[in-house]
Amino acid sequence: MSVYYMNEAAFELPDVKVVDSTMTLLEFPSPSGRKIQINVQRFPLDPGKSLREIVTSQVGQATRSLRAYSVLFERDREIAGVPAIETAARWRSGDDMIYTRQAHLAFDGTWLVLAGNAPLEERETCDGYLDGVLGTLRIRD
Repeated sequence: MSVYYMNEAAFELPDVKVVDSTMTLLEFPSPSGRKIQINVQRFPLDPGKSLREIVTSQVGQATRSLRAYSVLFERDREIAGVPAIETAARWRSGDDMIYTRQAHLAFDGTWLVLAGNAPLEERETCDGYLDGVLGTLRIRD
């Protein structure tokens, strides 16, 4: 048995292979009172694919599934000492245009995605919150 720790609690896991696909969703206010979300998701990293292939596939999926999806930028960078790929896009949800910025990291068999989502007009505030998260991110050993 192993112990799984969360912020508030811990519990034992059975002796089987467990995949941690935890998603954390944080909500921040914008100056206009609208909601900005930062979410963190982890997935097992497909050993047969590069991070670039994974991100390209995800962008392709979003292009096919989200209305008026348009990539604003894609860039390589380093975050917390780990190579990363950042993307930003806008897309339509109902009558609203949404801004999404994502940072993709791959390490220790994990694909980690940190994403900011906000109404398009709150892009600057969303970027500020996400820049704060990315600038202080530390990967634990």
